[in-house]
Amino acid sequence: MKVIYWLQIFVAPVIFCGIIALFIYSTHKFLSISLLILEIAIGVFLAEFIRREYGLDKFFQALQQRTRQFSC
Repeated sequence: MKVIYWLQIFVAPVIFCGIIALFIYSTHKFLSISLLILEIAIGVFLAEFIRREYGLDKFFQALQQRTRQFSC
């Protein structure tokens, strides 16, 4: 289960930046590939930071509790 949580944190910035890189790929191939590599590194760093600092289970529990508070 923790692997799925880690992947969710990792994939979110990579997909966001991947879409941006896809749009600029036709004109700036080197920039888009560099941007994607940078986002993979940021995704790994973010997932590991959250895992070490807060714990994946606690982090997602806090997100779910906040969602329940704001939902009607």
